[in-house]
Amino acid sequence: MAFVGMDPERIRKVAEQLRQSSHQLTMVNETVQRLINQATQAWEGQDTLDFSDAWTGQHKLTLQQCSEQLEQMSTDAIEQIAQQEKTSGITPGGPGSALKPGDVIPGTTIPMDGLTPDKLNAMSPEDREKTLEAMTPAQRAAYLASLTPEQAAGLLNGMSPEQSAGVLAMMTPAARVAALSAMPTEDRRKALEEMPEAMRDEVYGAMDREVLAQTIGHDVTLAKTESTLSVEAEAVGFKIEAMGQGEMVVNADGSSTVKLHGEFGGGRTFGSDEKGASVTAGLEAEREYQFASPEDAEKFIADLKHAATSVSIDNPNPIDDVWKVLDSGHHVDRFGGYLQAEGHAELGEFGEIAGGGRIDVLATPSEDKLEASLKLHYDASANAGDFAKFSSGGEVEVKGELEHGQLSKIELKASTNGAFGAELEGKSSSGALLTTTHEVVQGSNIGQGGEVKMTLSADNPGFSQVKEALQNGDVGKATELAYKYSDVSYRQTVNTVLADDEHSVKLGAFGVDVAKAGYHFESKAEVSTLIMEKPAGSTHYYDISGGSR
Repeated sequence: MAFVGMDPERIRKVAEQLRQSSHQLTMVNETVQRLINQATQAWEGQDTLDFSDAWTGQHKLTLQQCSEQLEQMSTDAIEQIAQQEKTSGITPGGPGSALKPGDVIPGTTIPMDGLTPDKLNAMSPEDREKTLEAMTPAQRAAYLASLTPEQAAGLLNGMSPEQSAGVLAMMTPAARVAALSAMPTEDRRKALEEMPEAMRDEVYGAMDREVLAQTIGHDVTLAKTESTLSVEAEAVGFKIEAMGQGEMVVNADGSSTVKLHGEFGGGRTFGSDEKGASVTAGLEAEREYQFASPEDAEKFIADLKHAATSVSIDNPNPIDDVWKVLDSGHHVDRFGGYLQAEGHAELGEFGEIAGGGRIDVLATPSEDKLEASLKLHYDASANAGDFAKFSSGGEVEVKGELEHGQLSKIELKASTNGAFGAELEGKSSSGALLTTTHEVVQGSNIGQGGEVKMTLSADNPGFSQVKEALQNGDVGKATELAYKYSDVSYRQTVNTVLADDEHSVKLGAFGVDVAKAGYHFESKAEVSTLIMEKPAGSTHYYDISGGSR
């Protein structure tokens, strides 16, 4: 298409009509798809398959192609007009522009031909918004079209999310995406939250994948490493345990989290090594650090290791250096307790199965926040020869968060994994009536896994709608709304156990074990190979795998 010599303002109106028509076709496509899904639930047989194939393979595709062509025509029109004006040297207030020399912004004494981006951006956010609102549609369209993405982002600087969303709505789709992409990430997220759903999805679909990952991947794990050391002792049916854990997470938006966790507790054991169970309870504490990048997190860990190992004649006790590093970054402390029940059974030479549940309650005093979670898990393994082993596991977690006494977040997470690895076991005994048995188990494995996480926050407008539906007893509507207004992420992962060392010592009398103690060290890594994210309020999933770093 060529629009040389045509009125730019008229073409912009045509482009907007094309864009709206494209969106309407997309909505029709989605509506028909929903109706077909509902109809085919009660319709079975060959006719159903033929109808679905015809819709999916022909009609749905045709509508989708028409929508994409209309959107492309709209984009082409805007780009050609912008290029035409640039080539002709047309600027706001210039010859041939919708802004004629001498024009002033209605209700003001500001001449349009003197309103440069620098002058407008130097105004307060409120005056900027009023100035844009005071322009005629033709003046505003021409002015916004003349801005570079950086100038448009500067125009939004300091505005509230509602103000930013309002100004962005005045722009063409291409200019809107460019301006948002040039904004700081947090400001971009807040402005998008205030946009209408259709406009927000349009922006997500047009964004560069790396910018999209930064925007919607702030709580999605890209990679994780975790090291855990646990120690326990057991005698005459009683047990004490302690655990320390360090974890580093790289999020899909490029930020990073480091978490240090410790716990101590005790309880009862039942049964034997081959088939038994335990119930324990205890106290726990953790400190979580947030970093802008993985490099910052790695530097923190390196500083911590250096402080912990810097023993010398001049510095015989490095504890003070360790605490200085621990207090150096922005962190959040949590304190609380746990209750857990575990059971296991060996299946002879074939393998073993285990499962259990755990309840954690943690308080964050600095933020007047309380979170509670329930985890259920299972693990199973099957021997494949003398050293090889297949293993699988799964976990379901439900977490609720209270802030200032009010429910602020609900999170549901389900994960599963399968792995193949090797395991070496050694055992030695000494003594006759009183015996000492030393066992060592070492192993490593690699496998694949998947995780689905659904998070609904109270600051989302749909949160109150979900509560209202539940209060009215409409579980179906509450479930539908909860899904729509939740962040939902799906990840496929590669999981590697880098080290798995277990040492234990048992004391026996007359052939019966009376006490045992030991420790278990495990180091593992997880890398996401596919990340699909559905932002809150959207009905679309976006692949942000390639944009994550």
